[in-house]
Amino acid sequence: MNLHRPPPTSISLNPGTFFTPLSSITFLAFFASCHRLATA
Repeated sequence: MNLHRPPPTSISLNPGTFFTPLSSITFLAFFASCHRLATA
């Protein structure tokens, strides 16, 4: 019973909240560029 150990979600939440918007913006930019090349 490790009650004094913090849950891993609180540890992985700090990098997640920082990298998620950045990765989503990068994915949207990549998708938009691919879509532009496909329609060109």
